[in-house]
Amino acid sequence: MLSGIILKEICALTNLQHLDMSINNFSGPVPTEIGNLTMLQWLYLDNMLSGNIPKEIAALTNLQSLFMSNNSFSGKLPSELGNLTMLNSLLLTRNNLNGNIPEEIGCLTNLKGLSLSYNRLKGPLPATIFSMPSLQYASFAFNKLSGSLSRDNGNMTSLLRIGLEFNNFTGNIPKEIGHLRNFERLSMSRNMFSGSLPREIGNLITMYGLFIHNNALSGHIPREIGHLVNLIELQLEENNFNGPFPEEIGNMTLLSYLWLNNNNLNGPIPSTIVNQSRLLSLVLDSNNLSGEITTFILLSPDIKFLSIANNRLWGPLPPFICNNTSLEFLDFSNNNLSGSIPLCLFENLKNLQVLNLGGNNMTGWIPDNISSNCSLKTLDVSHNNLVGGVPLSLENCTSLEVMNVRNNHIVGKFPCMLPSSLRLLVLRSNRFHGEITCRKSWPSHQIIDIASNNFSGSLNPFNFTYWRGMVLDRDAELERINLGFMASYMEFYYGNEVTLTIKGLELELVKIWPEFISIDFSCNNFHGEIPVEIGELSSLYLLNLSHNSLSGRIPKSFGKLRQLGSLDISMNQLTGEIPKEIAYLTFLVVMNVSHNKLVGEIPIGNQLQTFSADSFEGNIGLCGLPLNISCTNPSPRFVDVESDREVEWDYVFAAAGYVVGLGGFSWVLLLCRSFRYKYFEKLEDVFEKIFECCQRRKEEIDGVGWNQVIRDNSMNRWSW
Repeated sequence: MLSGIILKEICALTNLQHLDMSINNFSGPVPTEIGNLTMLQWLYLDNMLSGNIPKEIAALTNLQSLFMSNNSFSGKLPSELGNLTMLNSLLLTRNNLNGNIPEEIGCLTNLKGLSLSYNRLKGPLPATIFSMPSLQYASFAFNKLSGSLSRDNGNMTSLLRIGLEFNNFTGNIPKEIGHLRNFERLSMSRNMFSGSLPREIGNLITMYGLFIHNNALSGHIPREIGHLVNLIELQLEENNFNGPFPEEIGNMTLLSYLWLNNNNLNGPIPSTIVNQSRLLSLVLDSNNLSGEITTFILLSPDIKFLSIANNRLWGPLPPFICNNTSLEFLDFSNNNLSGSIPLCLFENLKNLQVLNLGGNNMTGWIPDNISSNCSLKTLDVSHNNLVGGVPLSLENCTSLEVMNVRNNHIVGKFPCMLPSSLRLLVLRSNRFHGEITCRKSWPSHQIIDIASNNFSGSLNPFNFTYWRGMVLDRDAELERINLGFMASYMEFYYGNEVTLTIKGLELELVKIWPEFISIDFSCNNFHGEIPVEIGELSSLYLLNLSHNSLSGRIPKSFGKLRQLGSLDISMNQLTGEIPKEIAYLTFLVVMNVSHNKLVGEIPIGNQLQTFSADSFEGNIGLCGLPLNISCTNPSPRFVDVESDREVEWDYVFAAAGYVVGLGGFSWVLLLCRSFRYKYFEKLEDVFEKIFECCQRRKEEIDGVGWNQVIRDNSMNRWSW
């Protein structure tokens, strides 16, 4: 492989007709002397060249093919290229060209192939582009082009394929596009096209690929789309289409890939879809489709990818789904499915890599007949009503990375049989119990959530030392990026979803990014000390050990968790001081150590004083900010426990004197008759005087009269 710069001496070969220097490591600019090669017909320069495309290239009037892709050319596209009227192929893909596309490009009347994709071109497509009579293949993808499409595109009767994806085009799709009767492939995805899909699209009966996904199209999908009987790929997802699922799609008997997800389609899925015997991928999730699932599930036996998640389908999962033995991906989550998981599902579908039945009303057990050559990477049956235990045969799934059984009624001990390939484990809100007795580790763990169960015992058996997936390591981070399912046959990546709980709020991670490392053991019965090895998990972002019976001190090693964003160890029996090392955790946005037995001053740092006092309450010995308790003069209600137990002798002596005096008086009154007579005689005189005063007051009131009493009371009432 050659390298270096292109020597200008090569431009002295004036009779040269073909020059191919591609797939080398030539760098630097193209010499301006290139214009001397006036006899040149083919020029291939796919290398590592840079600088501007020289204007002198316009002198090559005999040039028919110009390939300058995969370089680092910058600057504007020279308008002088319009002089190359003999040119039939112009490829400038994957450079750094910027600015507008010059109008002069439209002068290339013999041009059949034009590719300007993967640059930084901007502005509208020149109107002259739509008058190029010979153009068959054109690609402007992955630029910054904008504006609307010209209605003159219908004049490009020779056009077979056009790529406009990943730009900023706006406006409607012109109905004149239906004039392109020989059209094969239309790609307009990831723009801002709006309005409805024109019915004239049905005129393109020779087309085999239609890609208009990720736009703002609306209205009904026209029934005329069923005329595209040669269509192999149809992608209309990520728009605002509404109305019914067009049953005319069933006429496309050659269809292999059908993607209509993330729209607002409603009504049932038509039974005509079973006519598509070549279907490999069917994605209808995130619509408002309804009806019984059994009406359309009898699909091509060769189907590999099937997703109808996030709809309103109901009914049991029919056993004949097991006949689709080629299935690799099956997602029926977030519907209203009922019944049990068919026994044949795990046994027959040996190629299945992703199974997601979460968010339904399914009952019964998870079948324990998983094949010995299991291919599962993701198993999600969360948010159902499943009972029983975790199937022991899951140990056959040696590639299992994701297991989520959250919010069911599953019982049993911790599933120690799970393979070491596991990266995400969610057992939250079930009926698991008992001590952790595993003798293995899961070195790839990224997220583990076993909260709200009845686990007990200590945390030491988890062998945190071997959880290398939670350690800050570049190689481990690169592996974590691939936590998901890659369908290589369609260049599709499926990111697993998980819902985590932070400060009592549920956070749904639609895509699990590699930086999110989480441990949640809250709401169990774990006891003993917190293992210091947790502090070595340097990538940890969320740690929740709250609502357990953990004791001992907070490990100083927590100060090493420099990526930690959420720490909750509340509602335990932790003692001692808060380690000063925690004050250096600058990423903390959530911290809760409340309701323990911590003492001493809260460490002063950039973060700890920003949290509310609620994060530290319920620790009778803590002081300092943000608590309003001074460490030098603590409030009496926070006096040490031992001082509370001291005997207040002054109160003891006073109470004893009162008891002795009362007892002596009662004793004399009982035994001395003369004293008793005199005492009661005196008491009788007192009561007589009281009654005399009451009688005198009554007579005074009668003498004055009730009218005066009422008047006096009235005046008192209004005197306020």
